Amino acid sequence: MEDPRQGPRLDPELLRHLKFYGTIGMDIASGTFLGFAVGTYLDSRYGTSPVWSAVCLLLGATVGFYGVFRLVMREVKRR
Repeated sequence: MEDPRQGPRLDPELLRHLKFYGTIGMDIASGTFLGFAVGTYLDSRYGTSPVWSAVCLLLGATVGFYGVFRLVMREVKRR
């Protein structure tokens, strides 16, 4: 009989999948957000309203997707 004080046991495979998909979401979201934040700062500093925001947003999204690509390729090689 299981000890009720231990609580539920989590499947390590489930935790690995949650970490994998969580990392994908965080890579894309953080890269895009940071790119937009830097672009907004540059726009306010130099008075070029949408230019730097758009460029840095796309650059940040590209960096985020590149991070996802690296993560997926590492996972493919691991299997």
